[in-house]
Amino acid sequence: MWADIETSTDFLNFGETAELSADLINNPSMLPLSIGIFGGWGAGKSSLLNLVERKIEDQDDVLIVRFDAWLYQGFDDARAALMEVIAIKLAESTATDQTLLDKVHRLSKRVNYLRLAGLVADAGLAAATGGIGFGVMTKSFEAGQRLLTGDGTDEDADTLKKAVKSTTKVFENSKQKEDEALRNSPQKQISAIREEYAEVLGALGKRLIVFIDNLDRCLPRNAIHTLEAVRLFLFLPKTAFIVAADEDMIRHAVKEHYSDPTDRHVSDYLDKLIQIPVRVPRLGVQEITAYLFMLFASSRGIADQDLEALRVFLEKTLQASWKNEPITSEAAFSALGDSPSEIKADFDLAARLAPILAAAPKVQGNPRIVKRLLNTIRMRSTLAVRRNMPLDETIIAKLALFERCTDDKTFAHLCSLINESRNGQPEIFEKLEALQEKPDELNKACPEPWKDHQEFLKSWLLLPPALSGIDLRAAVYLSREVAPLRVSKDGLSANATECFQTLMVTKTKASPAARQAIGAVDPSEHPQIMEALINEMRRTTDWQSRPAGIIGATALSDASVASQTKLKEFLDSVKVNPRPLWMQSLVSKIAEK
Repeated sequence: MWADIETSTDFLNFGETAELSADLINNPSMLPLSIGIFGGWGAGKSSLLNLVERKIEDQDDVLIVRFDAWLYQGFDDARAALMEVIAIKLAESTATDQTLLDKVHRLSKRVNYLRLAGLVADAGLAAATGGIGFGVMTKSFEAGQRLLTGDGTDEDADTLKKAVKSTTKVFENSKQKEDEALRNSPQKQISAIREEYAEVLGALGKRLIVFIDNLDRCLPRNAIHTLEAVRLFLFLPKTAFIVAADEDMIRHAVKEHYSDPTDRHVSDYLDKLIQIPVRVPRLGVQEITAYLFMLFASSRGIADQDLEALRVFLEKTLQASWKNEPITSEAAFSALGDSPSEIKADFDLAARLAPILAAAPKVQGNPRIVKRLLNTIRMRSTLAVRRNMPLDETIIAKLALFERCTDDKTFAHLCSLINESRNGQPEIFEKLEALQEKPDELNKACPEPWKDHQEFLKSWLLLPPALSGIDLRAAVYLSREVAPLRVSKDGLSANATECFQTLMVTKTKASPAARQAIGAVDPSEHPQIMEALINEMRRTTDWQSRPAGIIGATALSDASVASQTKLKEFLDSVKVNPRPLWMQSLVSKIAEK
């Protein structure tokens, strides 16, 4: 199994991208600097941030700040939280210099003052101040918002000063109320923060590198507020911000936060804030293959030095993949040295899965989705071993891939075919696997619910092992969290199964679809279909209305004496008193025949 967390070990060949970002940070002429690490959910943004940090963390002239924007959501003003985290880092670095430490303390007090601007409208503060009028709180809150974003006026400053005075008793036990900071306007506070920050950093002779993560998990307001705090420090010397974000989510946040922004405002917002965009590399077949090799090897208890040897081998191979042959499972296995034989089987499976995982529309090489799929496969394989199920992991993987890359309707249909076939061996696989080299005929032979996924099916059917002739009931059992085992209808042919499904939803006895479905099956199967319908109806608890399947059963009873007898026996066995009118009428009609 694999933990769904970011890593500091490069499994994804992000090393070169991380080095380029680190080179920018290490170039004095590029500071101040803002870098955007852009990518969708699960693409590896956090891992890339970690790799960049590892490239610079050992340098003596660097102060590193990690800020998780999501962590503070709902507990603090996002802008003040980021400023305070920076102030704390500066305080740690100036502990031996009282003069600088005093400046950092003043900076912290100014941050607290601006925090009040963002939180003065909070209901808890209103209660603490004896119930300041809602109108006063709202006006001061709005004024504070404008001042923090740099759009405030003198009138906003006066409004905020009055609000601060009204809440003075909150700070009666704090030296902060005596501090000069509280007597300055918010505009001066912001200017002072910038000046004191620059002075402290200059005196330390260090660069401050701030890594910001999880912005796209935040509510729009918090995401924008964090970026506004970045803007406050953005053009100060010796400073770099590396922001990981989903561009689409940030643009959505801009639309939500600002009133009727223009399309240009939305598209330009990040461009004005982020100087250098770095997009997380999308993984192709080779990268996914290497990623799977690393995941499988790490799960088998391989020694750290052997795992690192494999990583280095894969990294070098990928860097030369534009001119060399693709990575093979044999070469990767050899790079591990003396390793358990199970890993060779793992690597063979990885090499087969990688092309589909890289191309499937619902995966598209996303590392987090790949890892979650592998966890599903490994969990089911472990359960199969514990239950003594004769089921190879490659079969589990193939069905899990079908489940992930199609949809609920298609997977449910596959499970139905398996559950309702003889010995769990649906005939459809024998038919489709025989047509792999005839795409037109293959498309026509696909069951209707599968037709939206024909491109995926072409590559999926080629994935070993072939499924025709294999009992797949155990595989359906293992996937029961998404496809519960249905009432057994063993012995029904494919046509009989389709007939059963049609009769279960039939609404009128004269339904053309019902007549056609009944006519398409061998009459010898009518009693078995009736048994399947009756098994479904036995689950009924309220007989006052007709249960699903009863009208279809009535239509089937007209076509078969044996089916009619089974239906009559079933209705006679239903213990309900008094009998509803519909049941009395149906029993009478059957008795007359």
